[in-house]
Amino acid sequence: MTEQPDSGILSGVLILSILAAFLLLVSDFAWGYYYLYGDYYPNRYDYFSMWEPWWGVFVLAPLFALFVFNAFVAYEGIQKKPRFTPERVQKAYRGSIAILVITILVAIIFAIIAEASYDDWDFDVAFYAALIGGGLSALLFRMTLQKMQ
Repeated sequence: MTEQPDSGILSGVLILSILAAFLLLVSDFAWGYYYLYGDYYPNRYDYFSMWEPWWGVFVLAPLFALFVFNAFVAYEGIQKKPRFTPERVQKAYRGSIAILVITILVAIIFAIIAEASYDDWDFDVAFYAALIGGGLSALLFRMTLQKMQ
């Protein structure tokens, strides 16, 4: 017997997905800086975001698209639309896992490049939004799938 999914869980996914997608658009994924001429203060900052450098859009746009898809699936579940099926939730669950994998791979690649290029670097808001949003969305979609089966 299949149960109706909990709208509270799906509301959590909806909020997480919208917030993470918004933060991917407006904040940086990571940053690095380096010192020139032995100065105490950093002379140059470089940011990696959806818009800078130009190839950032190709790396982070799939994360944005997956978060938007997750938000649509969660919204359909809250509205109890007929398209909200276990197969669709399974796709959203796999999309959330893909968000995690892409985020971790981009973070590893950035860390390798940053270690060789910058004096100091760190991950920024969009990284943590993608990591936490993808992880919690995967967990919540998994809980929804278990209720539906």
